[in-house]
Amino acid sequence: MAAVRNRPALTPRMLSGPKVAAYLGRSATWFLQNRIGLEAAGFPGPVAPLGLWDRHAIDRWLDERSGLLDRSEIPADAYDADWSEASRE
Repeated sequence: MAAVRNRPALTPRMLSGPKVAAYLGRSATWFLQNRIGLEAAGFPGPVAPLGLWDRHAIDRWLDERSGLLDRSEIPADAYDADWSEASRE
């Protein structure tokens, strides 16, 4: 019998609508009812063609809204470095 490898747990970056709701501490129904208003306020929409939301984009929006981050402080390529490092592994 082959040995089972212990793989590190991965936190998914892309989230479904119900998982976005849970991530925000809200119900799926609340998220569906408020999605248009959230997006009008700059909340990121789902990434085409996946139809899933990017957790990093949500975090960035939350950081901006809560005053933790000023949009002008974010370099345009802020997340490119993360992608480059991850793709080398």
